[in-house]
This record gives sequence, C-alpha cells and structure tokens, in this order.
Amino acid sequence: MDEEVPPSTKKTRQAQYVPVSDSQTIYALSTAAGRGAIAIIRISGPACMQIYQALCPGKKAPRERYATVRTLCHPKDTNNVLDSDAIVLLFDAPNTATGEDMLELHVHGGPATVKAVMSAISEVNPKAIRAAAPGEFTRRAFYNDRLDLGQIESLGDTLSAETEFQRRAALRGRSGELSRIYEDWRNSLIEELAHAAADTDHSEEHSLDDMAGIWPRIINKVKAMQDEISSHRLGAERGTLLRKGIQVSLIGLPNAGKSSLFNQIVGREASIVNQQAGTTRDVVEATVDLRGYLCTFSDTAGVRAAGNPYADIGAIEQEGIKRAIAKAKDADVIVYVASIEPDPKGDGYMIPIMEDLASITQKDDGNFKPLLIVVNKNDRLSPSQRIYTINNFTQGISQLLGPKVSYQIIDISVIDAVARRSKEGNIGGFSQALTLLFHELTHMPIESEHLIGVTERQSQLLETCAEHLENFVVEASRGAPPPDNSIATYHLELAAKCLAEVTGRAEGAGDVEEILGVVFSKFCIGK
Repeated sequence: MDEEVPPSTKKTRQAQYVPVSDSQTIYALSTAAGRGAIAIIRISGPACMQIYQALCPGKKAPRERYATVRTLCHPKDTNNVLDSDAIVLLFDAPNTATGEDMLELHVHGGPATVKAVMSAISEVNPKAIRAAAPGEFTRRAFYNDRLDLGQIESLGDTLSAETEFQRRAALRGRSGELSRIYEDWRNSLIEELAHAAADTDHSEEHSLDDMAGIWPRIINKVKAMQDEISSHRLGAERGTLLRKGIQVSLIGLPNAGKSSLFNQIVGREASIVNQQAGTTRDVVEATVDLRGYLCTFSDTAGVRAAGNPYADIGAIEQEGIKRAIAKAKDADVIVYVASIEPDPKGDGYMIPIMEDLASITQKDDGNFKPLLIVVNKNDRLSPSQRIYTINNFTQGISQLLGPKVSYQIIDISVIDAVARRSKEGNIGGFSQALTLLFHELTHMPIESEHLIGVTERQSQLLETCAEHLENFVVEASRGAPPPDNSIATYHLELAAKCLAEVTGRAEGAGDVEEILGVVFSKFCIGK
C-alpha cells in the first residue's frame, strides 16, 4: 500500500492546472454525515498537493490512483496526529471527475476524526482553500467539459432515485449517448445553415441552378429529424413516469372496498374503513414502491350514479365526489373498484356498474386512460357463481365503454387478504396486473431504451426545436411566393439554439448558470 513512485517515472506535481470555473481549491465530506466505518473527504483544485504535503509532512506523493496508507497530522503541529491509518488517493488533472487535480482522504468515520481533518484542511491556506457549495464538484466537471447539462440532470436523478426503475432511467441519461445524438443534430443543422447561407448570398461557388435543389434536400433531412424528436419526446414521457412516479386513482361506487384495498396496497391503515357509505370524504394519498415502480395511490370518495349523483348526501360528501373525479382526471392510471353485492331485485348477486366510468376515464384528446377493473368481495360466491356474475358484469362494461377501450378485469377479496386466507384474496394477482400495466406505460424497445433518459427540461427544448423545424418546413415548402431564405434560415438557427441548450455546450446555449442553479439546488454538498 505504501509503494513510492520511482524518481525516473514519477511526474512532477505542481498546482499548474487552473480550472475554468474557479481558481480556489474546494473540499467537502462526500459520505453521509454521522458515525460510520469510513468517511471520504473529497478535495478538488490546484492546491491538492499543498494540502497533501501539509497533512503528510515529509512523505513523498504516492503513485497516482494508488491507495496509500498515510498518517495525517495537523499542518501547524506535526505532533498532533489526526488519523494514523488514513487512505490517500491522488488524481492528476485533467482526467478526473472534475477535470482538476483531486485528492481523496479516506479516514476513520468517527465524527470527531472527520471534524478534525476538515478543520485542518481549512487551515492549510485559507485564501486558496474553502468548503464546497452544494453541487460544486459537479459544476466544475461541467465547466471543465467532463459532463454536460443532460448528464448532470441524470446524475441528480440518480442521487434521488428511490426505486429500481428510477435508477435505470437515470442511468440511461448519464452515458452521454443522448448528448452525442443532440450534438450530431445540431452540427447537421449548422451544416445546412451554411448551405442555406450560400443560397441566400448567391455566392460565386454556387449557381442558382445548383441551389435550386438545396431546399428540398434540407426539408427531407429536417423531416427525418422531426420523426426522431417525436421518438425522443415519447421516451421522455415514459421516463418522466418512472422518475416522478405513476399516479394511480382508485375510483368506484360507495362501499366497494376502495379504502380496504388502498390499505392493503400501502401496508397500513391509511384510510378509514366502515360499512357506512360515504366514509371517505377527501382524497387520501400514499406513495409506495410497487415492484420497482414508484407509485402514488389515491383513495377517493365513492362516486354516486350519474343519473342522480348527489341524492341523499350532504355537502361534504358532494365535495368529496367532485375531488374524486378531479383526481381521476389527473391520474396516469385508473383502478375502478367494483364489488359483488346482493341483487336488490332477487336472491342472487350482481355487480353494480358506475355509470360515470366512461366520462371519468376519457382524456381531453378523446382517448382513454389505462384502466384496471377490480371486482372485490369474490368471497361471497362459489367459483362457478363468480364466473357467471363476472361475465354479466363484463358485458355491461363492454356496452358502457365500447370497443375502443382496453382494460383487464381481476377479482379479489380484501376480506380474505386481511384474514390471510385463500391465497390472500388474490392481492398478488392485482399487483401483478398493475405492474404489467405500468410496464406497458413505460416500456421502450431495446434499441430505444436510452430515450427513457430524456429529462423533462430536454423534452421541452426538443418540443420547441420541433416547432422551429416545422416553421422552417412551412416556409421552405412555399410555392408562390417563393420561400424567404432569411426567414427559413432563421427558424433553423432557432432550432440549433434549442439543441445547444439541451447540452449546455456551444454558442447559443443560453443562461447555463440559471439552469445549473436549479439543478444543483437538489445536490448534496459533497457532489
């Protein structure tokens, strides 16, 4: 561990690399605060060697990227040992995480040891060394071309990921593959702008006959780019569901068992359960990790029949019904909870249908939200009776929703689940059906999986870029009067600017500092 570098091969270490962002050296605790086995203190900047020499007096610099055991001493009192068995790692610029010289100190994780070492670092050279701000290591990586904006956003998503699929989505954006695609698009537009400029200037190198075919060729290239942007925005929509979580609304008639099912999902008594109709008056929400998917479930008030929705109910329950419908309208997935009830017209059983189901599940564009229908209280019937009753219910649902709506029907028994009998009421089957629905919402083909890494900010910029490209196509495709070259090229310039803003690189990237400020506000100090 204590191997020294031979003088003939060892590089002369000098604080000669001055970063673009700041000439000061920064330091921070990169591991969690508090008691632990090991604490890692991260240092970046031109004074790394000065700090090493101050804390390890008389010791030669270890080989780059080799872990070496060192005794750390106070810079003003070598007899004051801070840690007798610290691990030291040195990294030379520019091939480091920040693009600067870096030093890592792996010390024993007791709070007193960490505090002593951090205090000692600050005393080495107070004018040149300071504590890091949140996200400052990553900020320096950006300014030294180690990361772009998209990768930084994905890094932030990685740090905040709570579920497996959130982690996977964040990882897609960190590879740099998306940034390379956007940079290629931008370079392609710039190349076409050069050709368009030649057309506009009527340069000597191009005759008018030669230039006549340029607009159709550029239009074809732009249309192909528009198709690709559509795919990227679809990936962004699906990635957003993974990162922010899928909103699931439980709706149904009063007393169908929504609150009981909700409590089974979240694993606690979050909603009040009572046989009296209208017990749930407000929306109750809980966020859970369901087989790797982050989901927020909403238990809502029972919705009365559409023909007479507010009959015999008070103002509070009326407000609860309004909120239930509003929450369902905002949801990504609808879980309609029906139940097997005694037939008021006979001795058997039937499944009442919520007449508002079609209007609640229909989106503004005329399409329908993903729908899972759950029939509760199957413990009331024998298997053969259950099949007959559910078949009748299915026919009624088909007539209500029509052939365009796809859905799955699954029967459960929350009572059996609570009592832990009969395979726990088929709650596992419900979870599996819901997981498959989530998969359909977020899945991308293998060749397009990287598109899930597209962030919401990138998607908005791509949407604006697509609008500028469409404006270009409209202008460049005009027959009479002929296209105005200056207007057409202006739209191409705006599209290229949007792509520059996606990565934060190149001229026209906009106010990068403002974007970085928003992103880094969510970062910890040691990142």
